Amino acid sequence: MIISENDKFIFIHIPKNGGTSVALPLEEHLKYNDIVIGGTKYGEKLLQIYQKKFGVSKHSLGIEIQDLVGKEKWEQFFTFGVVRNPYRRIVSIYTYSEKKLSSFFGTGILHHSNKETLAYIPQRIKSQIKYLGAKVNSQYFKNTLWLLKWPDIKAYLDTANFSEFIRHPFLMKDNSFRTQWTWLSDRDHQNLIVDRVIKLEEIESEWPKLCQDLGISCKLKFENKSASRSVELTPEDRSYIYSQFKIDFDKFGYLP
Repeated sequence: MIISENDKFIFIHIPKNGGTSVALPLEEHLKYNDIVIGGTKYGEKLLQIYQKKFGVSKHSLGIEIQDLVGKEKWEQFFTFGVVRNPYRRIVSIYTYSEKKLSSFFGTGILHHSNKETLAYIPQRIKSQIKYLGAKVNSQYFKNTLWLLKWPDIKAYLDTANFSEFIRHPFLMKDNSFRTQWTWLSDRDHQNLIVDRVIKLEEIESEWPKLCQDLGISCKLKFENKSASRSVELTPEDRSYIYSQFKIDFDKFGYLP
């Protein structure tokens, strides 16, 4: 999420929609009184501070940011967000969970049954601690416990495949599993409250126009890609995802 007082724009960062690729080049133009929360190394350092003090975070809803800055400023600033094909977005949530788990525990944790996975984790933690040494044990434990609390990670560890994953109750509690319309609409989810919506699939061609709207010049940087492997969606999977995110298909013009 970015609030630029100098260039007068606000970027709403929807999870798994290329937000880091948007935030990185824009960050280069930020001044001392601009705010970036998450999405960049600097933004990640500010994340806990702003979340604790002001109740806003990397993936705050547009209406939450509007409450923070006030409706008058919101209407004065150029506001925008990036959306994505709902099918690809949900696959990205799944592959991102794989990516995070493999970065902590190695690829041996992937594609196991629940019983095998739960047996593997403590073994991997022990080997990592032995390898890393006492100086980083505390931080490693802290990061590991933090990761294992994520609803999407819990859902991944408790399922054997993508079809089970998207239907798991834990995933319903995950912030990223909200509709994209939730991020960009008003409190009653009736009306769009941002000036511009850009499709991730069109971001390269739309980027020059966005820079023109923002009054800056910078190059797009593709970062944080999580599609480590292809995932085959069954007709039942597609039907389920469509039922959960119908409003995103309808509002943003994606085909079922």
